[in-house]
Amino acid sequence: MARLLNQQLAPKYVVAVEVRIYETSGEKSTLIGIPDNIIAKSSENTIKSPEYNVTVAVPSTQPLTIELALTETIKQGYLEVRRVVH
Repeated sequence: MARLLNQQLAPKYVVAVEVRIYETSGEKSTLIGIPDNIIAKSSENTIKSPEYNVTVAVPSTQPLTIELALTETIKQGYLEVRRVVH
C-alpha cells in the first residue's frame, strides 16, 4: 500500500508505514512506544542454562486463590504521509 501511494504522491510527499505498540490491562491501555528498529535473535545462539537441583514443598491442605494481572500487547499499524522538504 505504501509503495503504491509513494508512486502516486512523489516527489512532494512520501508515505511511511509506522507501528505503535500498546499494552492493555482490563480497561486501561498504555502506549509502550513506537519502535525504531526490530532486533531478532537466532535460536542457534541460545545459551543453555545449567541444571539446578529442585526441592518441591508439600502442598497445603487449603486452596489458595490468586488474581493474575494479564496484559495484552497490541500493535497498531498505520500509514503516515510526510511532505518532502528540499
